[in-house]
Amino acid sequence: MADKVIHVSDEAHTKAKEYCLKRNIPISMWVAALIDSAIDSGIVPIKKVVAEPVQRQPQKLKVAPVPEKENPYAKPPFWAGK
Repeated sequence: MADKVIHVSDEAHTKAKEYCLKRNIPISMWVAALIDSAIDSGIVPIKKVVAEPVQRQPQKLKVAPVPEKENPYAKPPFWAGK
């Protein structure tokens, strides 16, 4: 069977890990029991947590500066040969 992935916050994962280590139970078994219990009792999530999108800085392109004295249009194109 393939491993399933549940995305939780780092804080929630740390708390769950500590809880399960103290009781010597695997996290996967504890999570499965929580899911079964919630489904059986009809528990509805209290609030929906929405993660904020990560703001990424645009990449800056490095462009070699053209010397001011040299006019790039003064020379023939490179494909014209010498």
